Amino acid sequence: MIVEFKNKGKYLIEDAEKYLARFFAEIPDLLVKRVEPYPRGKIRPDIELRLSRGDQKATLLIEVKASAEPRIIGDWLDRLPELREWPEGLYFILCAPYVSPKAAEMLKSRRVGYIDLSGNCWLHIEFLFIERSGQPNRFKAPKEQQVLFAPRASRILRTLLENPTKEWTLQELAQTAGVSLGLVHRMSKALEERLFAEKRRGQFTLQDPGGLLDAWRNFYMGLRVRWQRYYWPIAQDMHTGMHEIAKAAREADLRYAFTGPAAASLLVPYLMVSAIHCYVGALKPDLLDALKANPIPSGGNLFFNVIQREDTFLGSYQVEDLYLVSDIQLYLDLCSLGGRGEEAAEALRERKLGF
Repeated sequence: MIVEFKNKGKYLIEDAEKYLARFFAEIPDLLVKRVEPYPRGKIRPDIELRLSRGDQKATLLIEVKASAEPRIIGDWLDRLPELREWPEGLYFILCAPYVSPKAAEMLKSRRVGYIDLSGNCWLHIEFLFIERSGQPNRFKAPKEQQVLFAPRASRILRTLLENPTKEWTLQELAQTAGVSLGLVHRMSKALEERLFAEKRRGQFTLQDPGGLLDAWRNFYMGLRVRWQRYYWPIAQDMHTGMHEIAKAAREADLRYAFTGPAAASLLVPYLMVSAIHCYVGALKPDLLDALKANPIPSGGNLFFNVIQREDTFLGSYQVEDLYLVSDIQLYLDLCSLGGRGEEAAEALRERKLGF
C-alpha cells in the first residue's frame, strides 16, 4: 500500500511540537525523545517521538493536520496500513487543532490515537492509556473564514476547485478568476496556511480539494440564503415546469440558473423532486405574471433568489437547454437545503466532482 505524506506548514508543526512537549511532560516517569522523522517505506511522519517507561518502549509516528474534518480523516486512514501490518511498538497518532467527536470515533475504530491542541486526546499504547474529551474547539476563526469564503474570494476558490489538479502561476490564476493579483496573493497564503494548497517553484496548486470543499460547505451552511417562496400550480411534472420557467425568463430578458434538487435531478436521474429552486438576476413582474405564481409565507414549490453578485452565475452551463449553476455551487446549495438535498449533494459529489 502506498502512503504519501505531504509537507506541512512549519508553523503548524512547531505549534504541535510545543504542545506535545507540554502534554507528555505532565505524565510521571515517562521519558520522551524527539527524533528526526525518517521514511519507513512510503510512510514519513511529521513528528516522531520515542517513549519509554522502564523497560517498555514505544514509537509514535505523528501526522499533523490543520483540519480534522471527518472526510479528511477518512482519506488519511484509508492510506494507512492495516493494524496487523504495524511493527510491534509503533503507533500512528494524529495531531490537529481540534478533533470532533465524530472524527475521534473514526480514529479510535482503527486504533489510531489523537492529541488535539484544544485539550482532547485518546492515546492507547501498551503501557499508557489517556483519554480526555468534551473540550471545545479553541481555534474557531469566523473572521478568517469570512475572508476566505467572501464573494470576491470565492471566485478564486471556484476556479481552483473546477480545475483541482492544475498548476497555476498567481498571475494566471488572477486573470482566470477575474480578480486582482493582490487578492490572489493573499488567498494563496491563507490556503497554504490551512494546508489546502501549496506553492512550489512558482507554481500554485491545490493539495486538498476535498478538505477545502468541506470547509466551504460548513461555512455556507451557516449562511442564510433567502429564498422567496411561491406556490405554482404546475400542470405537469417538475421537469416540464423548469422548461416553462426558462421560457418565461428568456421572454423577460432575464438571466437565470437552476439549483437545488430540481437541477440535480438532471444530473442524478433517480432523484425525486418536489420543488424548483432558481437564481435570477432580478424578479421581474413579467416573469411572475407569465408563471401565475403566488407568493406565500411558508411552504411552496417554487423558490427564487435574486443574486447580489455575479459570482453565483460563474461556471453555469446548459443541460437540455436549461441553465444550471456550476457543480460547485449546486453542491453547496444542496447541502444547505438539508434533508434529501444532502443525499443528492453526496451523489453529485461522487459522480461529478470526484473529491
